[in-house]
Amino acid sequence: MEIGSGPGGLTESLAQRSPNVVGVEIDEALCEVARHRLRNYSGVSIVPTSILGEEPSDLMYSAGYSGDYLACGNLPYYITQPVIRILLTAKPAPRRIVTLVQREVARRIAGGAGKESLLSLSVKIYGEPEFLFEVDPSMFWPQPKVHSAVLSINKRDQLEIDIPEAEIPRFIRMLQAGFGQPRKQLHNGISGSLGIPHTDVTKLLEKIGISTNLRPQHLDLSDWVDIYHTIENVDGTLLDIPDGDQ
Repeated sequence: MEIGSGPGGLTESLAQRSPNVVGVEIDEALCEVARHRLRNYSGVSIVPTSILGEEPSDLMYSAGYSGDYLACGNLPYYITQPVIRILLTAKPAPRRIVTLVQREVARRIAGGAGKESLLSLSVKIYGEPEFLFEVDPSMFWPQPKVHSAVLSINKRDQLEIDIPEAEIPRFIRMLQAGFGQPRKQLHNGISGSLGIPHTDVTKLLEKIGISTNLRPQHLDLSDWVDIYHTIENVDGTLLDIPDGDQ
């Protein structure tokens, strides 16, 4: 599946490597250009719709294809995050996502030791991100003011965390609260975001062996899972985390 197939340049390269390609393009005029360009490739389907309003697997099935699939595309940068979220949570999700995104976003998604973010941890629940390489602005026309990068996300066979899938939105709300004040040390940030007294936060972190002097980006996914379970065990509920956008 190619998201944002445009006039079909990348689509043609994909069609030379795969017998089945589904291009998703919101602009009907570009769909017609791509269909003409790819008229000799019988396994290519161009679907005139937006990925934001569709279930990816439904688009594949509507094009006559079922089974394992990959997803790729040069995503419009302003919809990078919602598109990746849709792909990662699809039923079934693509086995691998390879996409061109803004360089800084690719770095945030890749994360790493001491460089984690709300975005990287949210992605790592479902897959393993990898920053592949940068793409210089001179490679585009017209030339953009930002640098780009190619990012890969390999889907995990099962969730990386010991939390029921139904509780994932709740866990992500806790991450949102935890990163609400990213420049502050953990004991200050968690206390301020969740409304838990500093003394209780200190005891909580000490209980699971996490230094209160660290900042949110220094914790990996397993650390946040430990914090989640510990807070959930306080009166059996996660304290005062409002519902919000996931």
